[in-house]
Amino acid sequence: MKDKNTVSVIRETLPLWHYWFVRPLKHFLGEGISREMGFLLATLYYQGQEVGMSELAKRVRVSKQQMTKMVDKLIDLNLAERVQDEKDRRIVLIRITDEGRKTIERRNQQETDYYEEITASMSEKDRDLFVESLENIRRILKMLPHDIAK
Repeated sequence: MKDKNTVSVIRETLPLWHYWFVRPLKHFLGEGISREMGFLLATLYYQGQEVGMSELAKRVRVSKQQMTKMVDKLIDLNLAERVQDEKDRRIVLIRITDEGRKTIERRNQQETDYYEEITASMSEKDRDLFVESLENIRRILKMLPHDIAK
């Protein structure tokens, strides 16, 4: 890595990553849905089943209080709903609604179109290198211990 250390490369990359890949996500989600709410909705979508509030808060990395506010907003937007656990009626679970699924599917299509536009502007060699780099980053990030993330 020539003269740069790992931290410098991360610091220089994150603003570019944010500009090209994080910032546009807000636009794709629609009015009234924050990025965090989008991550929450995507978590519910890909989970494929109801999830408890504590588990959601852990996965999205927010406090239970913040989770309650986000869930309430998603419910107000008819993107999620509360349901009772069939085995223990004291437990409240959160489930994505059909409207929430449509929102995620619409966002996924918009993202696909956007990412295809970005990668189409790259040479084939750069695109292959970019995908390989992302696969390596994903693989390494999945191996990191979850308890070190803040």
